[in-house]
Amino acid sequence: MTSGGATDTSNDARRWWTLGFSLLAVTVTVIDNTVLTVSIPQIMRDLDTNVAGVQWIFTGYALTFAALLVIGGRLGDIYGPRRIVILGSALFGLGSLLASVSTSMPQMLLGEAVIEGFGAALLAPNTLSVLSHRFSDGRERALAFAAWASVIGAAAVVGPLLGGYLTTYHSWRWSFRINVVIAPVVIVGLLLAGGRETERGTRQPLDVRGALLIASGMFLLVFGLTQGNSYGWFHPVGAFTVGGSRVWPESLLISPVPFAFLFGGVLLACFVFAELARERGGLHPLFELSQFRHRTFRYANISTFFLSFAQLSLSVCIALYLQQSRHLSPMENGLWVMPSGAALLAGAPVGGLLSRRIGPTNTLRLGSLVNLVGLLGLTFFLPGGYSYPYLFPWFVVYGVGGGFVSSQMNRILLHDIAPEHTGAAGGVHTTARQAATALGVAMAGAIFAAVAHTRGLGAALRPAMLTGVVSVIVSSLVMWKLPQIERDTATSDEDPADLYLLVEPVNARLDA
Repeated sequence: MTSGGATDTSNDARRWWTLGFSLLAVTVTVIDNTVLTVSIPQIMRDLDTNVAGVQWIFTGYALTFAALLVIGGRLGDIYGPRRIVILGSALFGLGSLLASVSTSMPQMLLGEAVIEGFGAALLAPNTLSVLSHRFSDGRERALAFAAWASVIGAAAVVGPLLGGYLTTYHSWRWSFRINVVIAPVVIVGLLLAGGRETERGTRQPLDVRGALLIASGMFLLVFGLTQGNSYGWFHPVGAFTVGGSRVWPESLLISPVPFAFLFGGVLLACFVFAELARERGGLHPLFELSQFRHRTFRYANISTFFLSFAQLSLSVCIALYLQQSRHLSPMENGLWVMPSGAALLAGAPVGGLLSRRIGPTNTLRLGSLVNLVGLLGLTFFLPGGYSYPYLFPWFVVYGVGGGFVSSQMNRILLHDIAPEHTGAAGGVHTTARQAATALGVAMAGAIFAAVAHTRGLGAALRPAMLTGVVSVIVSSLVMWKLPQIERDTATSDEDPADLYLLVEPVNARLDA
């Protein structure tokens, strides 16, 4: 039995080893940021930096990730996902090694933001595709995808706890050293057990011009979004230096930020026109922008952008508040926020079952509203100094809503996308998510730092969280523009559709 171009691997026992090593690979990318959120105050002390400096750990990673994701997905489409996952794992391990021994912010940023971000951009869009190639039987493929989804959810729960434990009892550096150990295991495992990848017919060359345009355009755009407070949104407030040399002195009339926006916008506009021209000429563009004509793909990307704006930025601000204002240890911080991750993990399969009654679109809308209610509760109770019993239910509600959303977003996103285009489509989707993450961390962090400087940490958290509230409201409104997707009533064990509902992967080949 074959499906969607996958080879028949039903008698190859190595496919289960492939599953295990692929799960290890995706685990490190999920844990990486969640494990660091509770370590921020300690990193600030050890590397002698401030909130603006530590923001670069997250925004720089998101910047590299966003700039290269579409390229990573397309490389998997061209050369095969297993090869790209192996290359991504090697880069991720190398970046983690450098970050784990860093003694300064530039060294940390090179390892975490640049090299790790590059590796993650190769890993994220292609990990699930490896499983799509190795599991051709419907029932086994469903089991593999369900295991993938469960690991994603479990990693989100374990990340803050693991980071809290390592930071409290050992060192935040072990958050990176774990990756250094896991990466070689993944590489060797996939080389030995990965099997031979399916041939994809004529191999089309990578659209190098498109890749350079989108990478440089996204870099400049995210740079402008994240560095407006540091260098001035229009008038310079500080000199822009590279390697100790002043590239843009503060004596100039205009800061570098408007120019970053201008040239970034021009490059992205050139990317759009170039890709449309290649598509009209049948020259295999990096991504077929005509896919945005589908309402499902268009509005799912917009909604994801606004949801992602709130998520990591709130985690960073909450960690700063809990450890510096309420004086919790990193371990206690992890325990406080754990219910939201556990509830997200539990809410995903419930959302999958619910979608069979009210449909995927209505489940997505309901999840967004539940998520908003939980966030509003946290915005009121957490900065007010209330004890944990008052906070616990709101963490749970916030997580359950996120689980409903995550169970349906990918299905709606790729509903009208042809299987041969899902690699690049997944890259576009995650690019939107990472750009929103960078912007969210920059804006919420800037508000938090500015208010904390004048009114204290307790007063700073609520306005920072309100940026997330507004973003989730906008996302909820966008979801009402989504068309209704047909309910899934499949009951056959051979049909993995039910277990697809558990997954919100960065990229999936939903083979017919």
